[in-house]
Amino acid sequence: MHDSYNNDILKINNSTHDILVEGNIFYNQNGSDEHIDVNSVENVVVQDNVFFNDFAGSGRNNDNNTSSYIVIKDSNQDDDIFVGSRFVTVRRNVFFNWEGSTGHNFVLAGEDGKPYHEARDVLVENNLLLGNSNHVMRAPFGVKGGRDITFRSNTVSGDLPSLAYAMRLNAEGSNPPNQNVRFYNNIWSDPSGSMGDDGRGMNDFSDTPPGQTTSFTLNNNLYWNGSEAIPTDPGELINYTDDTSRIVDDPLLGDLAGLVIPRWDGNASRFADGSSTIREVFEQLVLLYGLPAANSPAIDSADGLNSPAEDILGNSRLAPDTGAVEFIPILNLVGTPADRAIHLAWKLNTSLPPTATWRILYDGPPGDEPSPIANVPVVTRKYSLTGLTNYNLYDITLNAMLDGTPILTDTVSVRPTDIHLYLPLANK
Repeated sequence: MHDSYNNDILKINNSTHDILVEGNIFYNQNGSDEHIDVNSVENVVVQDNVFFNDFAGSGRNNDNNTSSYIVIKDSNQDDDIFVGSRFVTVRRNVFFNWEGSTGHNFVLAGEDGKPYHEARDVLVENNLLLGNSNHVMRAPFGVKGGRDITFRSNTVSGDLPSLAYAMRLNAEGSNPPNQNVRFYNNIWSDPSGSMGDDGRGMNDFSDTPPGQTTSFTLNNNLYWNGSEAIPTDPGELINYTDDTSRIVDDPLLGDLAGLVIPRWDGNASRFADGSSTIREVFEQLVLLYGLPAANSPAIDSADGLNSPAEDILGNSRLAPDTGAVEFIPILNLVGTPADRAIHLAWKLNTSLPPTATWRILYDGPPGDEPSPIANVPVVTRKYSLTGLTNYNLYDITLNAMLDGTPILTDTVSVRPTDIHLYLPLANK
């Protein structure tokens, strides 16, 4: 769903209830409007979607005047049966490529300065929010006149030029103060060291004016600002130092430099990133940019009492990780020795675009096929290396390749041999 030239892309409003928005791509709303306007509703779930903007790709000017990707609010007071939107869940979505105004957010709860809490009982969890754009935003998440809002197990990653890197909590117009806004098990990671830099030499973790939020919780989150300290400001209500269970360390996430805007290419019948379905677009973004490395401090570090049961890909969280993505060995390579051969087999715990291929590299005396062995079809799960030298240790690496770049990797070390041990069969 893309390119509205008048208003929002999707509007859910005026006493609507029990709505599910699932498995879509949204881009390019118009003017001071949103991808999704959730307005005076109850029981709405927005999940498993991809949100971005790319006005130039649609032949449009970018005036940097568009609003949030998702807003949850109530602008019509008691004109319908609801006063304040309630029970809204935003989960398992990917947000990136901000091209909007400096006053808006990826996700915003409340907006219109009404004399009541415009958004209540809102849950934002398991989302991946990427700061790959050079356009300045207000903050990735905002609350204006909200109550009982939970932001948990999300990953915010990248340079993300912004007036505040994590959040803006404020009251506008006749809003009552925000109440009970909770942040658990999130990652805020700016490897560039410019956290909350809006281009004016000012760095902010949060914009949270005292007196405009009466209660909040900040607990068990991971913070990283490259080689620089996490910014603090005694004039703000919330600083990262309020988190007594904080982790300050590099979560070891993917570099956003190669991110491809996944527009649909009708001539090629696929998306620009090589995916053939929206789900493939979604999973590729998560695996490339949200999955922590095997030695990440995010692994097994979440507060289980405030963690979702599943992650952004639907994987169970048994010993939950901090952030949106639970580390699970996505690729598991096994090598079995044989006489002058090694038989490889691997298990893949996700899907790959149909344009992906496998590449096999090995260190050791060359066999019948020299290393690397490229362009192995993506459907392959077994491969035999033959003509090897017995008793030499071979380090073998398997890569899933996409457009010349490895996106998944696993390595095994195996020694081919002609010596095999067989146990005798004993009958009783």
